[in-house]
Amino acid sequence: MLNIAIGIAAGAQPIVGYNYGAKNYGRVRELLKRMVQWTAVVGLVCIVLFEAIPGVFIRMFGSADDPVYFDFSVLCLRIYLSLILVTCVQKVCAIFLQSIAKAKAAAPLSVLRDALLIVFSLLIPVFMGVTGIFWAAPIADVLAAFFTAVVMVRIWKELGQEKKVNEPAAVIQPSRQGVIITIAREHGSAGKRIGQLVAEKLDIPCYYKELVAVAARESGLAEEFIVCIMGLKPSP
Repeated sequence: MLNIAIGIAAGAQPIVGYNYGAKNYGRVRELLKRMVQWTAVVGLVCIVLFEAIPGVFIRMFGSADDPVYFDFSVLCLRIYLSLILVTCVQKVCAIFLQSIAKAKAAAPLSVLRDALLIVFSLLIPVFMGVTGIFWAAPIADVLAAFFTAVVMVRIWKELGQEKKVNEPAAVIQPSRQGVIITIAREHGSAGKRIGQLVAEKLDIPCYYKELVAVAARESGLAEEFIVCIMGLKPSP
């Protein structure tokens, strides 16, 4: 179930990033709604199946001949996965934040639920015994969902306030004959300086961060989006 949710979010990630870079925030909001909607539908179906026919899933991983084992497994499945829908939606929201370059919010939310699960799995059994581990998951889900909701409400409002800038239609400039040299480099390899020296020797223009402005002007995309996909730092 969790893999399905991650698949939905990961599949929508490039579309979300593209529209966010193009400042089409209305479409970004719509995409978020669709991601959460379909994740919730799949999650709801899974919860119904886990609660209604847990034995089917238990038999996939072990024998159901021992009634003690079977009853214990049913209890575990029904409690531990009771809020799997919430888990999946929380993961989808974290991936969505990555798509719109909100890494500072996405990173902690990505690990929040798992971190809480570990903490509660250690603490709750002290008071409730072995079965306390089962309750660690839904409790972690509720807390993670609360913090995620706080962040997502703020992001949702920001997307609603940001308006798409009316920019002139992009015009692709005609190609001109000449020499074009592209330098791929690693950090610390002095690729920029090498490019400048090569340009001086060949008497051709050298573009570095200036390329971002040119690409933004001719593509109609926001400079921030192009900076992100090129791996450059924003110009001051």
